[in-house]
Amino acid sequence: MRGGRHGGQGVASAGSAQCCASSGGPLDTVDYSGTGLAYVEYGLDRATWTRYLGPFTYPQEGATTLYYRAKDNAGDQETTKSQGFQIDTRPPVIDLAVDKQDYTRTEPFVVNFTATDPAPGSGLARASADVDGLAVTNGQAVGLLWDALGVHTLTVAAEDVAGSKTVRSITFSVIATLDGLEAEVRRLAQLGEIKDPGTVTSLLAKIQAAQAAVASGCPDAAFHVLGALLNEIAATQRTWFGSRITPRAAGLLTSDVQFVQARTARTCR
Repeated sequence: MRGGRHGGQGVASAGSAQCCASSGGPLDTVDYSGTGLAYVEYGLDRATWTRYLGPFTYPQEGATTLYYRAKDNAGDQETTKSQGFQIDTRPPVIDLAVDKQDYTRTEPFVVNFTATDPAPGSGLARASADVDGLAVTNGQAVGLLWDALGVHTLTVAAEDVAGSKTVRSITFSVIATLDGLEAEVRRLAQLGEIKDPGTVTSLLAKIQAAQAAVASGCPDAAFHVLGALLNEIAATQRTWFGSRITPRAAGLLTSDVQFVQARTARTCR
């Protein structure tokens, strides 16, 4: 907000206010009469004036206009000047959610968030999101196949034109289940990570046997079947078996089978 000397006047004022800030700024003056400054005054309209004594908090929010003028000791009064600007005291609002708390590897995690600047704000300047530091966009389906088991974090950051920032986070977990193991083997086979069809069939047979044991009320049997599954996965990594399962797929399956086995009861009903 700037003002210059007006013809026929002995004083001029200049004001400055940060766009979209939450408080008023300084009003500076220059006395051209040599008699000294009497006062500077400001107002929210042209009818009511307040003597300026220093930086002040602006009482209104949203789009507004500040009027200001100066007077010197010779009685010269400056023509009223004005400056329009936006006051924004509230930070952006972020809403984010997860469809559920736990996901298996073959279930996509869909990024879901909104970022807004409350009216009458300065407007949203930018918003960004990431999952564990990897940039994502709203509505994006994030694949979890190679992510670690455990807790993961969706973080959203937003900033408005005034510079106010908001950051919010929400967590979800990647887990393994018997049904998830079956889908995982099929997916790894589709990707060529399990290269031998016979190995795919054998792995699926063991997983389905464990599922049947749990369904029949005897998870202890499922525990032992999962142990056999772990042995088979380990055997595929021995040199005489050739490259039936890639090392990273074998490591993935091993960690997931161990996760499920650790959560399988050891008694039959």
